[in-house]
Amino acid sequence: MTEVRLADPVRHEVDLVVEPRLHGWAPAEPDDADWMGEEQERTRYQDLPPAEERVDEPPQVRLPGRLSVGGPVVRRLTAQEAAGETDWAAFLAEEAERSEYFLLHLVLSFRPDRRSPPGGEPFADAAVGVLLHSPDAGPGEQPVAWSITPKSRSGPRTGEPARVVLNAKLVFVESTLEFSPGGGGAALTVVGMGERQSDPEWRFTARPEHPLVGDEHVAVVVKAPRGRALRASVQVSASVRRRRLGLVPVRAELPGLVRSADLRALAAGPVG
Repeated sequence: MTEVRLADPVRHEVDLVVEPRLHGWAPAEPDDADWMGEEQERTRYQDLPPAEERVDEPPQVRLPGRLSVGGPVVRRLTAQEAAGETDWAAFLAEEAERSEYFLLHLVLSFRPDRRSPPGGEPFADAAVGVLLHSPDAGPGEQPVAWSITPKSRSGPRTGEPARVVLNAKLVFVESTLEFSPGGGGAALTVVGMGERQSDPEWRFTARPEHPLVGDEHVAVVVKAPRGRALRASVQVSASVRRRRLGLVPVRAELPGLVRSADLRALAAGPVG
C-alpha cells in the first residue's frame, strides 16, 4: 500500500441558486423577506405582473455565503509515486500501452446561514457529481472512476483528511482515510457510488443531531485512455430546509474551472 498526501486546494466561493418550482414562484411567506433580502423580496409571486404581461422570467433567488468548493486538484499517478511499492509499478506497467491514471480531489465546505437563528435554515442534504469524458474517444474508450472515496461513512469527523492510501491496484483503502487534528466537523451520512463508471457521485445527508456543516473531501482515481483528451464536468446540488416552505432545492453556480476541468492541464501545473 502507498500513502498519497492530499494537497489543500484553493477555495472558490459560490452562490447557491434556488431551483424553480413546478408551478412557478411559490407564494410569499411572512418571513421570506429575511431569507431573500430586500431586492429579491420584490420578485415574490404576488408582486409579478399578470402572466400575459410577463416577458422575462423572474430574477434568480441566490443564497450567498453557504458553500465554497476547493479544487479540483489533479495529479498523475506514476511508478515514481509508488515509492517502492513494486506491485503498483507493475500494475502501471501492465496498463501503460492503453491507460493512464490520475488522482482527482475536491473539497466542499458547507456553512450555516449566518442571517438566520441557529438551525433556522440548515442543509438537509447535498450531492456532488463528476462526469468524466474524453471528447476525442469513442464510446468504448471513455474514462472511468477506477476507485472512489469515501464509499460510505456514518460517524463523527474530527478534522480534515491528510492522506489517502492506495493498494497495489490503485484502489483506495477506505479504512486508511485519516484526519489531521484540529479541524471541526459533523457526523454525516455519506454514500459514494459509480465506481468503474464515468459518472461517480456522492450524497450527503444531515442527521438531526449533526448538521451538514464543515468540509467534505471526495477523491477519484481516474482511469483514462492513453493520449486522449480528459475532462471532468462537476455539478453540486443541495436542499435547504425552510421553516414555512419546507425543502427548497438549490444548485451551486460553479466557476468555469470547476464546472468543466481539463484534467491533463491541471495535472501539469498548479491549480487556481
